[in-house]
Amino acid sequence: MSEHKLYAVLRHVHGYQFTTMKIYVDVTTPSGKSVTKGYDLQIIGTDGTYLSDCAGDICDLEVLLEDHVKFVEPGDWEIIVFCDMDRPYVPNVMEFGVIIDKYPTDAKSN
Repeated sequence: MSEHKLYAVLRHVHGYQFTTMKIYVDVTTPSGKSVTKGYDLQIIGTDGTYLSDCAGDICDLEVLLEDHVKFVEPGDWEIIVFCDMDRPYVPNVMEFGVIIDKYPTDAKSN
């Protein structure tokens, strides 16, 4: 069984004004079991600078949410991410998504 890392990725413009972004990730298995977990993404550090990699006015942030995730059921999994920022939209956000990164398999463990 393979293991994965789950990342949140955010692209924002320079000028994003919130220190953190509260998100929830809802994962539903092929059999219909659903689990929702909340995260506070740190966007601005304690020194007032972005934790994102910025090139000009465009900044990219990649945050590890979960490590060693196992998708134990075969089939289609559903992952829904939603923001809880107490406003109808979050200004200065260009894109948001997730990355599921599979650990390399060890060639010796056949």
